[in-house]
Amino acid sequence: MTEPQTKNPSASRWLILAACSVAMLAIANLQYAWTLFTTDLTRSLHASLDAVQWAFTFFVIAQTMLFPLTGYLVDRFGPRIVVAGCAVLVGAGWIGAGMAHSLAALHLAYAIGGVGAGGVYGACVGVAIKWFPDRRGLCIGLVAGSYGFGTALTNIPIDHMIRTSGYRTAFIVWGPFKVWWCLSRRRFCACRPQAGCPLDGRHSKPRCAQGWCNHHAITRHARCCRADRFTCST
Repeated sequence: MTEPQTKNPSASRWLILAACSVAMLAIANLQYAWTLFTTDLTRSLHASLDAVQWAFTFFVIAQTMLFPLTGYLVDRFGPRIVVAGCAVLVGAGWIGAGMAHSLAALHLAYAIGGVGAGGVYGACVGVAIKWFPDRRGLCIGLVAGSYGFGTALTNIPIDHMIRTSGYRTAFIVWGPFKVWWCLSRRRFCACRPQAGCPLDGRHSKPRCAQGWCNHHAITRHARCCRADRFTCST
């Protein structure tokens, strides 16, 4: 799939930042809406709260421990492929949790969801940083903040569905919705600009005509311009 083209790389990067923030909204309630399900899970699975909460522990471990691998995959294959694959894992995790009839199945399903959530999180933050070397604090704040803000938007309808249709229905209905939500935004998650490097606060036009290196986009931009694969416009 070709990257989105634009005559204004500065405007393009704001669109990409918005897409990353919206994708983060989709994965927020895997973590922050978990407590809405625990009471019904303990009743349905005839298990103690401590046993059910291990699912959340496995989710956090899977989400955080794989951040280095996610970064490598983004650099190797690009953020679109990573976001697409991890979005499917997020959906599979929630659908699996809704269909689980044992603690082992619940733990496995939520761990799979954790892998997906960590992949989307890492890819979106990484893309935002590479497009905004001049406004890193702002972009990280917006993207990471969206992870929490998504809870405010979705917890009420999720809680309503749990009360009216049951927790299994909530898991199974919201799982595919999360997949669609992430996939519909992944086309904007370009890892490098096509028309030039992003603008920084000191220049009125892009420095490099062909883009920048994925691995060293922030700290070694000048070296990328001198590499054989790139041609410098100034």
